[in-house]
Amino acid sequence: MWSKSLMVCFSTLLTAIAAGCHDMPVVPGQPDTGHGDWMAVTTGRDFTCALTRDGAAYCWGDNFGGRLGAIATQERLPAPAPVRGGLTFRSISGGYDHVCALTNDGAAYCWGSNDYAKLGIGGDGYSNSALITQPAPVAGGLAFRSISAGSSHTCAVTLDNHAYCWGSDLGGALGVGGTSVCTPGLHDDPIAQDWDRICFRATPTPVAGGLAFASISAGYDYTCGVAVDGTAYCWGDNEYGALGNLDTPLSCTSTNHSACRRFVPAPVAGDLRFASVSTGMFHACGVSLTGKAYCWGLAGPVDAAYSYPTVTSASLGTGVTAPGGSRVPAAVGGGLDFREVNARWLRSCGVTTDSRTYCWGRNSFGDLGLGNFDDPVALPRAVLMPAAAAAPAVGWEEEHACAATTNGRIFCWGGYNFAGELGTGAVGAIGVNARVTNMPAAVVAPIP
Repeated sequence: MWSKSLMVCFSTLLTAIAAGCHDMPVVPGQPDTGHGDWMAVTTGRDFTCALTRDGAAYCWGDNFGGRLGAIATQERLPAPAPVRGGLTFRSISGGYDHVCALTNDGAAYCWGSNDYAKLGIGGDGYSNSALITQPAPVAGGLAFRSISAGSSHTCAVTLDNHAYCWGSDLGGALGVGGTSVCTPGLHDDPIAQDWDRICFRATPTPVAGGLAFASISAGYDYTCGVAVDGTAYCWGDNEYGALGNLDTPLSCTSTNHSACRRFVPAPVAGDLRFASVSTGMFHACGVSLTGKAYCWGLAGPVDAAYSYPTVTSASLGTGVTAPGGSRVPAAVGGGLDFREVNARWLRSCGVTTDSRTYCWGRNSFGDLGLGNFDDPVALPRAVLMPAAAAAPAVGWEEEHACAATTNGRIFCWGGYNFAGELGTGAVGAIGVNARVTNMPAAVVAPIP
């Protein structure tokens, strides 16, 4: 039997949806007192960073190795802490354990783990994998329009639409050309062998092919970008079809792994034109110029080596829950029109053109912000956001996600919040959709 308060909340929510209003009401009894000055949010493995409207950067969560770039020295920061250096940024991107951001004039700065030189600051990124605890300038002096921090590499697009990548070239993720794992000129990891050798570039290196890109997204060990004409290209490791084409095998093993790689950009299959694309671990998603979402790659783990062979993540959002995937773009179900989609670890989230947040995929830790643990979710479901959303951000491997709202708030949900990555001011397991605030601020209770 539902409680009276729950019935009131549900009735109010239905009324807002029926009216088509963008600013959904806050749950009765929960005042809208959160910090209202946020402009953008991004997530890492178990941390979160955001920008205020004036470009100040803040991070919270796991501060191991200084990946938060914060003045504080605590291992865990459960509330937003200012990033050191006093710089202001217009965009920010969280990778697995590093962060990169762009100033107003397009200068790139990165901080956090520098293994395999993914910060792009020069030097030997293998033997000197120093942890950079505050923003450091990316070498080369290039001005970028966008930047994307991946798992072990970073990519960016210059103001004149040239794509550059740096860091690990595992699988060919840098797109620097060649036909072998270690292209001449790349630093070579001396301890890795055969198909698993990792090479890297310590400074921005042009992506081969001379294409003009509008945007780029660095994933696990592959990269995708959208050319200025809307054509999507991917390169790197095609494990489980993450590159979105039929030129390489769907599943890669130690015996056929070289055949799975593309060292230069290859067009995504089909004649779709995209406004944006987002890469995860084994799947990618894009929004077409018509506002429809498409995903390709892994729909659910199929390899016992990952220790969860029976789990299906449904991360493509096509309504299919069986293990497997699609080597070409598959339409996300539900008939929604999207403004942006973010793909990460076994799940995806997007914001529609009417500013509503939807997620799909794995939900075993409350990953999708639905107020439940139904798993998997094979079609987009509305996140229980009490305000109109601007953009989503899905964490790397860990279970949390966040979304910035159009009225300057940030909401985070999922996981255990062990490192304070939800930014609620507390550390520990809590529910979904906890309000991110400046300390000391009350946490808004999750919507049932």
